[in-house]
Amino acid sequence: MSSLLRCLFAYRWRIVAGLLLLAAVDALAMALPRLVGHVVDGLATAAVGVSPATAAAWIIAITVCMTALRFGWRWCLFGAARQLRRDLRVRLHDHLLTLSAPFYARNPTGELMAVVTNDLDAVVMACGFGVMAAFDALFLALFACTALALIDPRLTAVALTPLPLIALFVLLAGRAIHRRFERVQEQFGRLTENVREAVAGVRVVKSYAREADFSDAFARVDDATVRANRRLIGLSSSFDPVIAALSGVAMAAVLWWGGRTVMAGTLSVGGFVAVTSYLALMTWPMMAIGWVVNLVQRGAASMARIDRILAERPDTADAADARAFPDDTGVAFTRLTFRYPGANRDALTDLSVSVPAGRMLGVVGRTGAGKSTLALLLTRIHEPRPGTIAIGGVDVRALRLRELRRAVAVVPQEPLLFALSVRENLAFARPDADDAAIEIAAKIAAIHEEITAFPDGYATIVGERGVTLSGGQKQRIAIARALLAEPRILVLDDCLSAVDVRTEGAILAQLAGATAGRTTIVISHRLAAVEHADEILVLDDGQVVQRGTHAELSRADGLYGRLATWQQQDARVVE
Repeated sequence: MSSLLRCLFAYRWRIVAGLLLLAAVDALAMALPRLVGHVVDGLATAAVGVSPATAAAWIIAITVCMTALRFGWRWCLFGAARQLRRDLRVRLHDHLLTLSAPFYARNPTGELMAVVTNDLDAVVMACGFGVMAAFDALFLALFACTALALIDPRLTAVALTPLPLIALFVLLAGRAIHRRFERVQEQFGRLTENVREAVAGVRVVKSYAREADFSDAFARVDDATVRANRRLIGLSSSFDPVIAALSGVAMAAVLWWGGRTVMAGTLSVGGFVAVTSYLALMTWPMMAIGWVVNLVQRGAASMARIDRILAERPDTADAADARAFPDDTGVAFTRLTFRYPGANRDALTDLSVSVPAGRMLGVVGRTGAGKSTLALLLTRIHEPRPGTIAIGGVDVRALRLRELRRAVAVVPQEPLLFALSVRENLAFARPDADDAAIEIAAKIAAIHEEITAFPDGYATIVGERGVTLSGGQKQRIAIARALLAEPRILVLDDCLSAVDVRTEGAILAQLAGATAGRTTIVISHRLAAVEHADEILVLDDGQVVQRGTHAELSRADGLYGRLATWQQQDARVVE
């Protein structure tokens, strides 16, 4: 609840203005039953009072004023809720972009999508309709009770007898609604993640004819979501009947007591009509209690889930005295050991190597040897231990993160392309790049001719995650994108794995000129990619088992020689 109030505080003046207008509407509404009561008394006694025509004119005037004021409070209160939605969504989005890789390993994408959509809507409903209904009910109840007390205090006491029972019911049911709505939102997150996985992996699902299995899995998650919603609905739907019943008891008591007072002559007929009208106005506040509690508890539960995300802090951030990226681009790994969160063994163990500025380091090894971990640690996607990685003699943890990642370009084995045009994907690394620079980078990556053969050339939309392209095309576009950024350090992480041997040779020949004088780390399972490296590391199970040049390692017994033999045999089979 306190989190919801903090959200509203930023829009306090607009909300205060809306509440004042709402109070004015409710105050004017109190005049209508009184006018009708006076007219009834005048008609019943044939006395000269407020004439029906005069009363009708006043009612029309009051109604017009209420209409204008009602528009004003709706604009203020609901407008503040819409602004809250926008600001909170932007805040969530921007905060998610700052969080580190371990956070996304712990939180499925579907769960995060549910928070940004469903939970956010629940918060907005609580802060918009919830605030309106709560204060509208409060104002109406206060004004109606005051008006009733002025007519007959004892009758007012009779009308309010059900309130303690209503308060007790709301207190007990509200806590249960909070718990059940949290469960509903958790299930909705699982449902969203299930759909996301099915859609993202639809090609794999179809290729293995597993549609029925995925459908069954979705049905199970969906059933659990329905059950959670039924438990919530079963409780929240009891509010209106229970409160309506208690309101009916109050109305019956007023009719009984009020009828007796009219017959005793202590209350006029017009006064009794006014009393019943005020009591009718109080029906909404009683009914609103259930609605408000329902909305607020849902909003509080959703805000707690949002707060949990906003409370997350990135594992990687700039130090207080962070330094600029150095001129020297030499990279040094010193006794580097790293273990992924939750893993039971090290991905890298005691790795030490230096890459002088402008030189090339090759890293090879079997799958799972720890090669790609080097790229993740160099750019601090995962945080290395202090003193284990330095650029230009400066610990990467002491460098400004933004400058580090702008200076170091990593081309992963599985690149991500956006659902934009080829040109926009290439220019993502350098938005101000002109067509000539984009085409030069594409030619180096041996993808220019294939792009021009597309129906719309560089304007061709590649689809979600580049779905319209082959794996090799996506990798080459990613290489061109990295080259276009003109990085000072280039890391190629097995980014030619989906390219045939002949195309790979053409790309490597082009890259030789593009990487000249630039510190480069080439990670690959194909030895052809690292043949020209100044030094090659051979990793196995996270440890360096061999190091040297291509010529030295080819002559020596060891894993490198065995890899070379296997790949030569594979090449002959392909030919």
